[in-house]
Amino acid sequence: MTKDLEFKGYWFLPNNPNDKIAGTLYYQLNKEIRLELIGGFENISAKNLPFESAEIIHGISQKAEEITLFNCNAYGSLNLSCGFPMTNFTCQFIIIGKHMSTINDEIFNKIVVNLSSLFDWHPQGMIKQLIQFSNDRDFFETQFSLSKSDYWEKEVSIDSNTKLKIHNISGFNQSFDKRETILTQDILCEIESVEKKSNFTDLLNKAGLFKQFLSFASLSSQEFLEIILFDNDNYQEFNDGCRNIHPITLYYINKDIKISDNKTSNFLFTYSDIEKIFPNIIKKWFDVKSEFAPIKNHLIESLKRKKVFTSLDFLIIVQALEGYHRRFVNKEIKLKRGESELTLRLADLISIYSDIDKICNTKINLTHVVKSRNYYVSIR
Repeated sequence: MTKDLEFKGYWFLPNNPNDKIAGTLYYQLNKEIRLELIGGFENISAKNLPFESAEIIHGISQKAEEITLFNCNAYGSLNLSCGFPMTNFTCQFIIIGKHMSTINDEIFNKIVVNLSSLFDWHPQGMIKQLIQFSNDRDFFETQFSLSKSDYWEKEVSIDSNTKLKIHNISGFNQSFDKRETILTQDILCEIESVEKKSNFTDLLNKAGLFKQFLSFASLSSQEFLEIILFDNDNYQEFNDGCRNIHPITLYYINKDIKISDNKTSNFLFTYSDIEKIFPNIIKKWFDVKSEFAPIKNHLIESLKRKKVFTSLDFLIIVQALEGYHRRFVNKEIKLKRGESELTLRLADLISIYSDIDKICNTKINLTHVVKSRNYYVSIR
């Protein structure tokens, strides 16, 4: 999900596969998914556009890839000097590698995602570099190697049907003429449905929870660089009995505006900081009650990098912290004359999380925070 894509091919509705229309599918990063057809489907009249829609459109690309488009809304264009109409559809999701019947098909076993700062959060690589020098300390030789012994993974059972695993990968590619060699390494997150299969929206939502967790840890908005789905029944079997499960790629539009690249060393915490308690932390993160979701979303939203930090951003953070303390820490606080409820709640939160270095080392003037909150609330 890091570059624009284009798929030429034939497109049709699932209930009418014989009515194939030539066209091109455009995936424009952070902008739109658009299918442009030369003509239109028989049961979608151009006269009624832009009010027609198709829940699902199937396609076959020029590379023989099966493509499924979900939640497609049509709009047409008319050129009186042209003998045929052009029909366009905006779509919400693209599935590359499988034709699906509905968006709720429970056919997937696993989702694998690559996140923008996951390797920085836990830089556990498999590539080793060895530099040798001559006796006079001049540069002599350098060697690179990929070691399977450096493979690393951490697996956690989130619930009876969900298993989360983060692990490292490495790759080696060389051009045909051997002029160029590329070594790559990364950390991936896998979420697997153990007991029964899931639909892709459920798996994507769970991957989104881990993306939120990493956004919180990295103090920056994370993005999916790649999303791969796996259906264990969609495989190729070789003569030796080994099976190669075909990857199915998912694309959708992320409307978040990037101010700068997400990579940062300014982590609130890294994997090494919480290694011993990571299973408990990630289980609790996934087990957050629904009533806590709005507060958590406010806090995660406040971490996104912005060109300008506005008074509204400040109020959102303070309100989220105050609401969290009131609903999940201490509902009622007994006040003495002259005391501020907000001051006591914020002070209690600072005390509770004082073992976090960034909180412990940050000098927070609660008087200024409370006065600023009261001031901005009064002028709104």
